[in-house]
Amino acid sequence: MNAIPRRRGRPPKVEVAGYSDLGPRIRQEAAPGALIARVVVTYRPDPEKPQGAPVRGARAVIIYEWLHAHGFISDPQREAADRYLVQLERASGAVEGRPDASGVRSSGFLGPTDRQVAALADLRGVDEALGTDAAMVREIVGWNREPAEGLDLVRFRAALQRAADWWGMD
Repeated sequence: MNAIPRRRGRPPKVEVAGYSDLGPRIRQEAAPGALIARVVVTYRPDPEKPQGAPVRGARAVIIYEWLHAHGFISDPQREAADRYLVQLERASGAVEGRPDASGVRSSGFLGPTDRQVAALADLRGVDEALGTDAAMVREIVGWNREPAEGLDLVRFRAALQRAADWWGMD
């Protein structure tokens, strides 16, 4: 009979290499020439044990929110960035309150909804007011990334101010 020999005593300790569930290190550090890191490591209360030790997590840095929090853009400029992002989401067919659902009508018609058409018209108007800076605003606000040529803060602030003026924000 072939018996499997049993080990006596405790099993040997195996060193477990520390790992990061926060993504590649490149996301945690600002790229050369970039103003902002893309991910920030935070400590927050454990949702399962609020009285216990805090747990480590990561959250994405929203560029225009970071600029607002550090005083680089004003309140109306941030409102304009928020509205621009909302209009981009509406134009893509996002349903309010349901980020996973698209704007398909129950009849199966795949054409644009009235919300999408209104959002597209609004975006065309503000893009016309932004002129050549529209692509930069869309990249920073809509795609949440710094342009390859770097973030020109003066141009970005001026563009957001033109958008705020176009929407009548004070």
